[in-house]
Amino acid sequence: MNRLERGLTGDGGASHFLATRLPYPLAYELLASGQPIGAPRLHALGLVNALAAHERDNFVAALFHDDGGEGIEAFLARRPPRFERDAGGR
Repeated sequence: MNRLERGLTGDGGASHFLATRLPYPLAYELLASGQPIGAPRLHALGLVNALAAHERDNFVAALFHDDGGEGIEAFLARRPPRFERDAGGR
């Protein structure tokens, strides 16, 4: 017996969460469309407290810095990373 036959969904509880926090027609629209729900829309609906764009921007900047690329390459090669910057420097 699969999840659907048991009345379960594979959305990690998102359908229940949205249905309890939003008016039913709005929750249905968000779930039935199958489209990703962006952070600004979630914020406008009151489902998240604040948007942390600066954290995302810092993460992306670090990821695309030479040391970020080295970290990914080292992980994929299963070797210790060889960072160019010292541990405390920025």
